[in-house]
Amino acid sequence: MKRFLLTFILGAAALAQTQASTPPRGSAGSQAPAPSQSGRPTQGPETLPTLPPPDPGASVPASQPVITIHGECSHSEQIGSTDTSTCTTVLTKEQFEKLLEAINSNNQPIPPQMRRNLAQALVGLMTFAQAAEKAGIANDPKFEEIMRVVRMRTLQDMYQRSIEQKSRNSSPQEIEAYYNQNSGKYVEVKLGRIFIPKTNATAPATQDKGEFEKKAEQVADDMRARALKGEDLEKLQHEAYTTLGLTTPAPSSDAGTRRKGMMMPQEEEEIFALKPGEFSKVEKEPTGFIIYKIVSKQTVPLDQVKDEIGRELVRQKMETQVKAVTESVHTDYNDQYFGPAPASPATPGAGNAGAQPKPPAASTAKPASTSAAPAAQPKKAPPK
Repeated sequence: MKRFLLTFILGAAALAQTQASTPPRGSAGSQAPAPSQSGRPTQGPETLPTLPPPDPGASVPASQPVITIHGECSHSEQIGSTDTSTCTTVLTKEQFEKLLEAINSNNQPIPPQMRRNLAQALVGLMTFAQAAEKAGIANDPKFEEIMRVVRMRTLQDMYQRSIEQKSRNSSPQEIEAYYNQNSGKYVEVKLGRIFIPKTNATAPATQDKGEFEKKAEQVADDMRARALKGEDLEKLQHEAYTTLGLTTPAPSSDAGTRRKGMMMPQEEEEIFALKPGEFSKVEKEPTGFIIYKIVSKQTVPLDQVKDEIGRELVRQKMETQVKAVTESVHTDYNDQYFGPAPASPATPGAGNAGAQPKPPAASTAKPASTSAAPAAQPKKAPPK
């Protein structure tokens, strides 16, 4: 029966993990209270966070049965107690929550309705497992091979989760050291811009697109020259659209902030070398011509990026450990049997260690049906 539960764990894990993406009510992600006409937050009950309702299951004793399955007791490995005279399988709260703990790797709260869905999925698996046992499916060599692959995949997933958990503990000293060694990554520029499109989307099909692009480039050069003399970017942006006869609204000249890695490489080096108040050349991008102005430039303080650095350190530590595992083996593939290896270096071929294991993929399994027994027999997952 435990082998059948592996499928249950893999399929239901995504249900529990979806809780991680939903911030609890009253958290930092909740909407702030609306200000009053005076500009100050309103006082009263609406300013208090809404707490989740208490879990009624917390008062249920650990030894109390929470699932009683009548007519299910034929398999040899029971996860609960079984009364063989009436053929009844009983799972206590402690036994069921031990299974939930294995599924819920992120330790997120599981509301009662989701617990019921998981319990119904478990009952469905046990019901079909009993029927499969009676039909002799467990003695089929194909079953053994599939379960061998499922076991390896589960071991891989759990090992990678253990690596992630061990990699999360980055000390303040590690974070500060990374910040100091990579300070260039945290230089931030506030940009103004003038954008001039290469094409007129509203122009008739007979219009010469090449001629329009040539005129747009000339306008871009003129606008840059005037910007260098101190003219307002917003004014120049609107004038450029008027000059080209564009009827679509002109974009704002405020381009926001950028850090390294957020722009095209050919532009990034030039722009980050500029000082506040300086302009880039006319940058030729796929959709148009852009002139950037450096409005301000600063290095983002450590306090603002320490969480980002923590995530990067986790990624690096995981990558190092996964690489150590994958590089510990060397694989030769029979090209006569498999065919020649593809030319792409990203695809494992003869003489390498093979592909690195990917993080566990989110299951696409749907929540269990509300009926105690499933409507259709669950299919076996093919080996990956």
